Amino acid sequence: AGGSKVRFQPISGTILAVANKNVINILDFNNSTVVECLQGHVKDICSICWDVSGYWIASASEDEVRIWSLMMYGYRQCVYHYPSNGKKFTSIIFHPRYHNVLVIGSSQGMELLIIDVGGLLIKHVSDLPTTGLAACMQNEFIASTTTGIDSVVNKWK
Repeated sequence: AGGSKVRFQPISGTILAVANKNVINILDFNNSTVVECLQGHVKDICSICWDVSGYWIASASEDEVRIWSLMMYGYRQCVYHYPSNGKKFTSIIFHPRYHNVLVIGSSQGMELLIIDVGGLLIKHVSDLPTTGLAACMQNEFIASTTTGIDSVVNKWK
């Protein structure tokens, strides 16, 4: 169950999400067993992240973002799907303050994906190509990076 992206679930610390190509394996870290396999991406996954509750996991490949529900045992499925429509997705994080907001970095900028009862709302927030994202729970900041001639690190609240 090796892979290129690895993230611990924030609450228990014993559940691990491992992205390997276009699949996410959910592992019980204590006994090294795969407890769930999340499938649906066509292209390789480039970024994964947990929400603070540990009930949701988001995954991004260059052509789509998926949000998976892990709320109830046996109920693990993709509940939201957001296609890139030509943008190349690079990274994702859940917003450190607004837990129903997923921040998406792409070759064409940064977007907020607002998860609502009725579906998804999209808000474009930056035109800078975003290659990396990080969230800080303590001060609720987000850092984003760009590469190229004008490599920049931006701080967002």
